[in-house]
Amino acid sequence: MSRASPYSLELKRKVVREYDEGFGGYKALATKYNLSRDLVRSWVVNAKLHTGQKIPVKDSDAPLLEKNFAYYKQAAAYWEDYAHQLEEQLAELGME
Repeated sequence: MSRASPYSLELKRKVVREYDEGFGGYKALATKYNLSRDLVRSWVVNAKLHTGQKIPVKDSDAPLLEKNFAYYKQAAAYWEDYAHQLEEQLAELGME
């Protein structure tokens, strides 16, 4: 069972609406409502995920996104190769 949030749904919606309408960024809204920047960002991102909207990404995040993409692409290739190896071993043992 999840713990109840100390913040009302109305506050969350208000902060997200103000962000969407351009009344402030994460930091400005966090300061205005005495919240952490990361909390404001999580509310905005979660709202975007639930409505299917594009999640905001700053240009300065691009190098990190590229690095993360490369890492996860390499990791996916590793696990795909590993799965094929396991399949081959199971086939050799007759345990397909």
